[in-house]
Amino acid sequence: MKQVVNGLSKIMIEHWDTLKEALYSGETEGLSLDEIIEKYTFFKVFDDLVNNMAPQFSFPIKDLGRMYRGVGVNEDIELDFYQRMIPHPDYVENHNRMNPPGEAFIYLGVIPVKKGKSKEIEKKFILKTIEAELRVKKGDSYTSAKFESNCDKHIFDVVGDSSLPTDIYELAEILRKKPEERSKITALFYFNLFNNDQIFKPVHSTKQDVRAREYAPFQFLARYFKSKGYIGIKYRSTVHREGTNIVIFNSENVKLVESSMEKIVS
Repeated sequence: MKQVVNGLSKIMIEHWDTLKEALYSGETEGLSLDEIIEKYTFFKVFDDLVNNMAPQFSFPIKDLGRMYRGVGVNEDIELDFYQRMIPHPDYVENHNRMNPPGEAFIYLGVIPVKKGKSKEIEKKFILKTIEAELRVKKGDSYTSAKFESNCDKHIFDVVGDSSLPTDIYELAEILRKKPEERSKITALFYFNLFNNDQIFKPVHSTKQDVRAREYAPFQFLARYFKSKGYIGIKYRSTVHREGTNIVIFNSENVKLVESSMEKIVS
């Protein structure tokens, strides 16, 4: 059964890599978004799932809970310099996972699932995700700030559910016992496959051609969700176990909580 799951993951990775090469090489130039979706298997399947499961996996940004951002490893930042926490298009020079140069998306750490934990526990967990994303080392410092939603628009959740079994027989037993949740559980299993470490893998290179190639399908993913009216995506961290992030396509959809900036020493 492990071979079955590995086989499904391998097929998904192959379709993802095909899309990646097509986007990076310019093969898709001149095609509309709908034509790309129709032509490339990965997004044709992905689009079907999103369209069918939107009510289960989209929710208002205000329902996310606490959101934090971290910047400036070992950088001396005044704690009332709020502009430093908000990305500006003029300073976005590199390819990032979801945005190309010149597009100022904002990335925030969030809790995976709201479970009624104390704000201190939630904050500590989120900061661990931020530190991992910033590649903070022991003794390094950085600046964090809390954010709140500034609208009631929706984001889409592609995190999946890591508690689901990878054994097909065990999964089938869950589906048998919960027929009313069959579609949702199947979608969660799909998103678990999507969060394969060969797809959501860390990119350590600073070379822009490498980053442009690796991030091309993610940037198309952002374009895809923007076209459907979503303002962001919730996704699994590649560097912190169980950690989750959100990317917001327009920073005006969130607001910094004044007086929340603080220097964190790891």
